[in-house]
Amino acid sequence: MPAAKFKFIVSSSDSLQGFEAENLLSDGRARTKWKGKAGVPMNSVILQMDREHLISSIDVGNESSALIEILVAKSCEYQPIYHTIVPSSSFMNPIESRSSKNCNRVRMFSSFDMIPAVSKQKWDLIK
Repeated sequence: MPAAKFKFIVSSSDSLQGFEAENLLSDGRARTKWKGKAGVPMNSVILQMDREHLISSIDVGNESSALIEILVAKSCEYQPIYHTIVPSSSFMNPIESRSSKNCNRVRMFSSFDMIPAVSKQKWDLIK
């Protein structure tokens, strides 16, 4: 299944210089990263996709985040309501997190990792 295209950044947490959320909009020819600021309780980015998609898999590269959660919504709603598609998932265990070991990982979430009622619908916002 082809990868969804990100159209623009709706919003994002503060980023490290050189690793702004706009880097996620690259055409895929270059590896680019978005890095939120360290030491804050939560970093997030909201991406608008080119159209509504059925989401069957999501690949996430990570640097130093212990946990992630993926939410989706529809931009056609006046006030988009975000629904959890991938529940809170760990990238690092507590020992790795405290010692800053194994900070870089990629996780590939398949439909088996997603909430079925949410993954069966089409979405165009991902957080």
